[in-house]
Amino acid sequence: MNNTPRSPHCQGLYDAACSRYQPQPADSPVDTPKFASLLDALVSVAAGVCNIEQDALEHLEILSAGMRSVVVRCVFAFGADSSPQGSRHTFSVIAKHYRRKDSATNSGGFGYIREVCSLPTFNYWAPKLFSSLLGSDPLKRVTVTEDLGNFRSVHALLTKGEIEAGLDAYLKFFEDIYAQDDTWHIEFQAAVKELDPQATSPGSLTSPRLGIKGWRRLAAIAGVPLAESVECTLEINTVPAFSMHTVLSHGDFSPHNIAVADAEVRAFDAEGAAIHHAFLPIADMLLGFPLSPYHRDYLPLVERALWQDACRRLYALASQHDLEAGFDTDLHLSEQMMVMAGMVLELTGFTAHDLTDTHRQLLTHTAARVAQHYPDASALIQRVLEHRNL
Repeated sequence: MNNTPRSPHCQGLYDAACSRYQPQPADSPVDTPKFASLLDALVSVAAGVCNIEQDALEHLEILSAGMRSVVVRCVFAFGADSSPQGSRHTFSVIAKHYRRKDSATNSGGFGYIREVCSLPTFNYWAPKLFSSLLGSDPLKRVTVTEDLGNFRSVHALLTKGEIEAGLDAYLKFFEDIYAQDDTWHIEFQAAVKELDPQATSPGSLTSPRLGIKGWRRLAAIAGVPLAESVECTLEINTVPAFSMHTVLSHGDFSPHNIAVADAEVRAFDAEGAAIHHAFLPIADMLLGFPLSPYHRDYLPLVERALWQDACRRLYALASQHDLEAGFDTDLHLSEQMMVMAGMVLELTGFTAHDLTDTHRQLLTHTAARVAQHYPDASALIQRVLEHRNL
């Protein structure tokens, strides 16, 4: 990806970064010539954005090497110990490469377009809410953003005994999200449409039909047709009209994507940015963030009073209602629970023989939530659960 011969200095740092990295089960190999070239491209773009020589790289850390993207921390040094003042400084940035080859031209799914189109909007209208986009390269499908390395993730707070602080930080982040006006939508949609002229619904959820596919999967397992009331509701909520109660957010509501330092709360990943119903994050939280890589950490917390109270407070922010008003009976919140549950069922490939703790909790909570407004949906879930002798 970078035809310039790499220096021994940089090559040594690449080798050291690869040797330190602990691969995750779904990661691609990091010990190949192809991956070394990718690291070189990432550092090259980062150095260019920072207006510094590539050999100024002092340290490289591979943060992830997943199937969707590769993320690294680049630490550059400038100044010299031998200068009159003896000054030598370092700074770091985050460089991310999107593996999907059409990521810079196709906005479907998570990827480059959504990040480069959303971060400028976030950075302008809500400064310090997200990490700053410093630069990008569409040919190499690389973005360079501010490093929030001194922040602690909300996930860390929730799992290290600081649950109340973690929940407060999570809600504080959404205060600005729910305070936005239509300008955010308009700017993001226009930017997406410019890079992806073929987009039929620019800026909508990354895979909008997953919800209905998941419910059809559930009906097939139960051996019954999907009720028309459920089918129609999911069709309507697949791509909500942008005049409805929608917001623009980073699209991945898991607490590990939000970080805090002192009183400042920031998000640092916008590759899934989308315009969606304002209640979708609440539905995700009520279900314990079932698509998060850390969902098992949240399962024991969902039933706790602090967690449920935080869901109500998030609902109050989104709906502009009092804490108690409407939360337990809101039709639209029930519909977003159905959408989120369907997305999880489809993305996880749920089958009659694969009922995990996540699926059990997901189905049980969804059935209870939607019973009032969509008894057919609740009955379908109960049929599947009874089939599993639960």
